[in-house]
Amino acid sequence: MVSHRISLLPALLLMALWTGPVHAGLEEAAAAYYRGDYAVALEGILPAAKEGDLEAQAILGLMYDRGQGVARDDAQAVFWYRKAATQGHAGAQNALGLKYTNGEGVAKDDAKAVTLFRKAAEQEYAVAQYSLGYVYEHGRGVAKDEAQAVLWYRKGAQQENVQAIVALGYMYAVGRGVAKDYAQAVFWYRKGVELGDTSAMVALGSMYEDGLGVAKDEEKAIDLYFRAAELGDLFAQDILEYEFGY
Repeated sequence: MVSHRISLLPALLLMALWTGPVHAGLEEAAAAYYRGDYAVALEGILPAAKEGDLEAQAILGLMYDRGQGVARDDAQAVFWYRKAATQGHAGAQNALGLKYTNGEGVAKDDAKAVTLFRKAAEQEYAVAQYSLGYVYEHGRGVAKDEAQAVLWYRKGAQQENVQAIVALGYMYAVGRGVAKDYAQAVFWYRKGVELGDTSAMVALGSMYEDGLGVAKDEEKAIDLYFRAAELGDLFAQDILEYEFGY
């Protein structure tokens, strides 16, 4: 059975921080940002952020986080995320929580990260619901509680957050925080596959390979591994090479 391969890394949680309506005057900046014209986007976002627009502050934090139109700067990312998070922006709260988790631009502080994840998760922000589930699963900044992990993964999964979907499938597959149920694991992994997630493809392939929750079917397993491998999943590529000789 494939192990739970999701980690709480920013690279796996690149989220759309522009969660609210685009305010008047920011439409051009928003369009420029999404087409990758970051210099033009910055011209509209920076003044709006300085004037206190929380959406602009969150996106400016992301631009510093990724080095989009500006030099990458964790401290500046934290500065702008914090401004938006203080105003209640769920995406910025989650992003700031990640900075605390990883000690980027701020001293590492898992307890502060949990507080921020919870604030965002309670606003029904699906990415943060996954984040909160993760810290409960692994006991980072909070007492380990796999039942709470399942609860928050489920909330995120119900909003089609693919990390939460795959994590929930894994919890069912191994019986952590919930009774082991291979059929439910397959159900959630299949949803992840439908969303194009390679971890879900590998996990579902593993279920078919071992006949867990589904009839054993090596051909379907290999097909799923190939789908993941073609999308660049290194684990799937290794399975095909070392296990099946492809």
